[in-house]
Amino acid sequence: RHGNAPERCWSSQPGGDQVCLPLMVDGVSRGSVLLTLGPDAPREPTRVLAPLLQAADEAATLIAERPERPSRAASLSGARVCCLGPFEVTSEGERISLGSVTRAKAWDLLKLLALKLGSPISQEELVEALWPDAEPRAGANRLHGLVHTLRHALEPSEGKSSPVLRQGSGYLLDSVRVQTDVSEFRARIAEARRAERADDAPAAIAAYGEAMDLYRGDLFRDDPLADWFRAERQWLKQQVLGACQRVADLSLARGEGALAAAALQRAAAVEPCREDMQRQLVRTL
Repeated sequence: RHGNAPERCWSSQPGGDQVCLPLMVDGVSRGSVLLTLGPDAPREPTRVLAPLLQAADEAATLIAERPERPSRAASLSGARVCCLGPFEVTSEGERISLGSVTRAKAWDLLKLLALKLGSPISQEELVEALWPDAEPRAGANRLHGLVHTLRHALEPSEGKSSPVLRQGSGYLLDSVRVQTDVSEFRARIAEARRAERADDAPAAIAAYGEAMDLYRGDLFRDDPLADWFRAERQWLKQQVLGACQRVADLSLARGEGALAAAALQRAAAVEPCREDMQRQLVRTL
């Protein structure tokens, strides 16, 4: 019944004079709209759901594409998880030693949650990923212990609750109190594409450049054999290569050959086997 719907929808009273519309994009919650139908509402409220759902989908897409630029103050007030390149975790601006946690698998749990920042992952999915051969009850018990370890490791400030939240039978990271370089990378790519659609080449080049700077290396570079991340790792690599290509194309069109060459050199560092980009780099130089 609830699925990935925001908690606000859980507490509403669907039916009657209320309609709760979750704003979702690719399974990620972007908020919700709680409507109270007035006296002029149709006798069968479900008749108006189709246009309302379409409007909700459009609103969710706009919210998802909106650039989110965290301030320096915000980055020091919660946790930050760096997934691109070496895995790093900071809390309140201080780096956490990964070796300080006795149950190292707690960091595997954090990696899984970080890639779906703000969206819950069911207990069953987490157990299957972390202990594929475990019995359901045993796996659930292990997971509860791991969550406790992770919450303690992130060490929120006094008076603040943990950013590792329970929702239904699953868990998620609070996107207000946790930042990830992956979510910022996606936001910069979306910003650059929006600038391209508006024919604003300088803004697109700048946003693509910020995405390239965030890409310190392949996703969880120090954990290369984890099957959980294989598809996401490849997708992110293709995104940064695409960003390099677009910066090169846009820069060449503006007569900025040096910037184009730098972008192609960056692409060659990310994926040396892309012969098409190697050839384009030679031509550009």
